[in-house]
Amino acid sequence: MFFRKKREEKESKEIVSPLNGKLFPIETVQDDVFAQQMMGQTIALEPLKGKDTLLSPADGVLEVMYPTGHAYAVKMKNGMGLLIHIGIDTVELNGEGFTVLAKQGEKIKMGQPIVDVDFDTLKAKGFDVSVMLIVTQNPGGEPIAFKQNMTVNAMESLVL
Repeated sequence: MFFRKKREEKESKEIVSPLNGKLFPIETVQDDVFAQQMMGQTIALEPLKGKDTLLSPADGVLEVMYPTGHAYAVKMKNGMGLLIHIGIDTVELNGEGFTVLAKQGEKIKMGQPIVDVDFDTLKAKGFDVSVMLIVTQNPGGEPIAFKQNMTVNAMESLVL
């Protein structure tokens, strides 16, 4: 029984919302790279709070953690890669409005805090605060049936 649980854990494709947000059509994002899903299957969330802590959407390894805090990537145990990109062009802020809470290369658990974000500051500086979750690697190849056009809570499954 213990070994079976471990195997199921390894094969898990569970992806949860990294924050409280409203899912909206990716095609409406004001950046063609995201809107046209050039980096992989993408969903977009509008943050519901002025300040929030973004979480890991899955178990895995924090493969990339930009020092500016505007983006991070998780490699799941099943080989799936997820990139969370916070806002449009927010790299230009050089970390202002972001507090990084996790280290690149660290093993992480679903729901682990990764970065604190002050969305109010980003908005005040004129930045779009849309949060994109991109499937950058999908070993199975089949598109994921993500929920759409609804409000989700942090840690709520994004998959139908």
